[in-house]
Amino acid sequence: MTTAWIGLAALGLRLFHLWQTHEQLVSRTLMGDAVAYDAWARRIAAGDWLGHGVFYQSPLYAYWLAGIYGWSGGSVVAARIVQAMVGALSCVVLARAAEHFFSRRVGWVVGIMMAVYPTAVFFDGVIQKSSLDLLLVSLLLLLVARATPETGILGWLVTGVTLGALMLNRENALLLVVPLGLWLVGLHGIRSRRWVTAAALCALGCTLVLGPVAARNLRVGGELFPTTSQFGTNFFIGNHPGASGRYEPLRWGNGSAESEQADAVELAEKALGRTLSSGQVSRYWFERGWSYIRTQPGDWLRLTERKALLLVNSAEISDTEDLYTWADGSWVLAATTPILHLGLLAPLAAVGIILTWPSLRRLWILHALLLTYAGSVVLFFVNARYRYPLVPMLMLFAGAAIAHPWRQSLSQRRYAQTAAALAVAVAIGLASNRRLVDVDAMRAVTALNLGAYMAERGEKGVAVKCFSRAIELKPDFADAHYNLGLALVEMGRLEEAAAPFARAADLAPDQPKARRALRWIQDRRGDAAGRAGAGDAPATQ
Repeated sequence: MTTAWIGLAALGLRLFHLWQTHEQLVSRTLMGDAVAYDAWARRIAAGDWLGHGVFYQSPLYAYWLAGIYGWSGGSVVAARIVQAMVGALSCVVLARAAEHFFSRRVGWVVGIMMAVYPTAVFFDGVIQKSSLDLLLVSLLLLLVARATPETGILGWLVTGVTLGALMLNRENALLLVVPLGLWLVGLHGIRSRRWVTAAALCALGCTLVLGPVAARNLRVGGELFPTTSQFGTNFFIGNHPGASGRYEPLRWGNGSAESEQADAVELAEKALGRTLSSGQVSRYWFERGWSYIRTQPGDWLRLTERKALLLVNSAEISDTEDLYTWADGSWVLAATTPILHLGLLAPLAAVGIILTWPSLRRLWILHALLLTYAGSVVLFFVNARYRYPLVPMLMLFAGAAIAHPWRQSLSQRRYAQTAAALAVAVAIGLASNRRLVDVDAMRAVTALNLGAYMAERGEKGVAVKCFSRAIELKPDFADAHYNLGLALVEMGRLEEAAAPFARAADLAPDQPKARRALRWIQDRRGDAAGRAGAGDAPATQ
C-alpha cells in the first residue's frame, strides 16, 4: 500500500508541474532532439514504419511516441501526461527493487526521493527518451533483485527483453552485458549448467528486441547495426584535442540531430575524398578519437578526470534545454532543485555503499552495474541525459544511508564505520559541488535555442527578446550575438544589426559567418571599406 501512495504522490507532482509550465515558452516550443523525435514519431504514426537509412538516433522512443500520437491525434500534451504516468510507475518499481535489495524502510525512502527528484520530474515533462530510461533501469534493477537460481524461463526472458529495450533507448547500456553475465554465473555457480540456460534465455530476450532493428537496418541501410550508427561520432565528440567533456557540435552553431548527422557524413567524406557508408563514417570518427587517445595519453587522462568530475557534479548539464529555465515557472522544480541534486545524492550513495559493505557478496551486482554504466558515460561525454540512468542506482544506496539505524550504530560503538562514511561523504560532497558548470551559460543556450525556433516560425520580435536574454546571461556568447544580428536584419533593422555581428566576429574570429554578415551590412550602408567581399544576405543557422 505504501508504494501505491508513492506512485500517486509522484503522479500528482508531475501533473502539477505540467499544469504550471504548459503556458511557458520553453514548454510550448520543442527544441533539439525533441524536434527530431516529434517529427520522426509523426512519420511513423502516418505509416512510415521503416524509414530510410541506418538509424542514427535511438529508435525505441520514437516508436513509443508514435504509439501515443496514434491514439491521441498527435497530442504532445497527451505524450507528456503518459510520461508522467510512466515516471510515477517507475518510482513504485524502484521502491520495490529497494525493498528486495535492502528493506521495506529503504524502499519507502527511495520511492519518496525518486518521486520528488527534480531531474526525474523534468525529464518526464519534456519530449526526450530519458523518460523511458528511469522505467527500464528501475525494472532491470527489480528483476535482478528478485532473481534466484529458481527463476523460471519467463523471468529470464523478461530480464533479457528489458535489457534489450534499455540498449535500444540508451546504446551505451550494451556494456551492462558484462556485469550481468558474471552475475548469472555467480548466481548459479560456475559448475552449474543452469547459468548457461539463464544466459541463453536473457540473450534470446535481447534478440527479440534488437533483432528486428538489426534486420531493418540491414534491409533499409545495407548494414547490420543492432541499434544506431552514431558510436564513432559520439566517441570523437568526447575524445579530441580541446574537448571539454561535454557535448560540442562538429561545426560551430550546428547542434541539432539532423545537422550533426549531416556534418558527420560531410566532414568524413571530405576528409577521405569518397562516399562513405554509415559504418565507415562511424569508423572514421572513432579512429580520430582513438588517435587522440593514443598520441596524447596525458591530455586524455586529464580530460577523463574532468569527465569523471562532471559525472557527479551537482549541476544538471544540458545541451538543448535546461532544467533551470523550466524551474522559472514550476514550483515543484523551484523548490526541489536547490536541494535534491547529484551534489547531495552522490555523497549519500557513497555513505550507503560503505554502510552496506558487509553485504557486498549479495550486493556486488549493484556496484558493478553502477561502475560499468558510469564508465560508459565517461567514455563518451557527459550531460544530464546520458548520466540520468545512474540516478536510480545511486538512489538505492542513498536510501540505504538515510534509512540506516544510526542511533544503533553509535550505541554499538561502530565509530570507525561511521567516521569513514562521513569522511567519504564530505570528500565526495566537496568534489560534486565544485563549480565546474556555469548554470547561466546553460540558460543562455536554452534562450538561444528558443530564439532560433521563434525566428523559424516568423516571430522575429520574440526571437530578438530571446537572443537578447541569452546575451544578458552570457555576454561573450558569439552564437547569440550572431543570431541577434540575423533577426534584426530580417526585421529590416540593419543599423542595429551591425553591432551584434561585429561582437560575434570579435568573439569567434575563426568563424567567417559573422565577418561576412558584417561586410554585407557595411556594403548595404554604402560603407566603402566594407564593399570588398560583400555578397548575399547573411545565412541563417
